[in-house]
Amino acid sequence: MARISHNEIIIASAVKDLQRDWAATAEGWHDSAREEFEEEYIRRLVAAARTAEGAMGEISRLMEQAVRECS
Repeated sequence: MARISHNEIIIASAVKDLQRDWAATAEGWHDSAREEFEEEYIRRLVAAARTAEGAMGEISRLMEQAVRECS
């Protein structure tokens, strides 16, 4: 169970780092290619990571419940 929670934290941290680094990159990149890249990769990656983070949290809660109920 702790491993899932740990991975959830790692994903959240990675998303935060990605968003920070992307914001710094986007400051100097002002063309349609940047917009396309952001839409195609950055936004989709962040959304997928957030979905995975939520799923890991739910799995962790379910595993904790199973352990409580089977103890």
